[in-house]
Amino acid sequence: MEKHGNTGIFRMQLVRMATRAEFKIACVLSFLFIVLAFVEECCSQWGADQSDLYTAASGWVGNITQVMGVTLQAFYLLAISLIAALPFADSFLEDRKSHNLASVLVRTTWGAYRRTGIFLSFAGGFLVILAPLLVSQLLSFLLFPATGGKIEGYASWGAWMFSPTLSEAYVFPYLLLNHPYLHNLVFIFYASLFGGMNAVASYLLSLLGVHKKLLVLGLPAVFWLCYDLLLTFINPSLIFEIYLYPNDSVFKQPWFFFALPLCMLAVLLLGAAAAKRYRTEAALQ
Repeated sequence: MEKHGNTGIFRMQLVRMATRAEFKIACVLSFLFIVLAFVEECCSQWGADQSDLYTAASGWVGNITQVMGVTLQAFYLLAISLIAALPFADSFLEDRKSHNLASVLVRTTWGAYRRTGIFLSFAGGFLVILAPLLVSQLLSFLLFPATGGKIEGYASWGAWMFSPTLSEAYVFPYLLLNHPYLHNLVFIFYASLFGGMNAVASYLLSLLGVHKKLLVLGLPAVFWLCYDLLLTFINPSLIFEIYLYPNDSVFKQPWFFFALPLCMLAVLLLGAAAAKRYRTEAALQ
């Protein structure tokens, strides 16, 4: 039988991901967090004078330390690793468990199958974070004015932002002041990138011999929780979570903002290289 290349297996796996119950569950959970966060903010702003409202940029629920929301904080802790991995990261385990892998590999190559799984794991994880966060920014326009508002109206706010010390609490303070919506989009895409990379990490764990679905989906989340706990006592400015959304909780390290995804990419490439050496015969066992 003639084997199909990347295009054929990609189309098949893309349709499979879009119809999987796990993908639908991930979407529902992500949007549920966003809706609850918006309701939480509506309740917190109930009865507020119009002059005391934020702008839609500043009042976006993703500005957690500013709007004092807890729902989105839980979203970042759970969705970035666990929910992002649901759409496709366990597909290889599912194929092995259902004994479908052999029939799939008859029609394609092991390399095409592996590359497609890595790409769709990333795409699924990226999308289930990106889409709800974009919707959350749009929802802010239902509650807050697009311009004006409390933050932009403060004459002292610019001086506070660019003081020699407090401006260090933001990675991009000038972008925050001059282009606040673009500033939010930077963090929305950054968090989505992080979710996609974590999904790839889960998929690679399954390729490298982790056979339990709970471990495949949960190990990256456990790693980041342990990482944050350790860095809380060593150097709080390197806690990964505070770089996923705009906040002024501690002074930030701009170099770390760019180094973190690059380091993750390097680890994923090493994992992909190791998975490439994993023989098809071993995968079928």
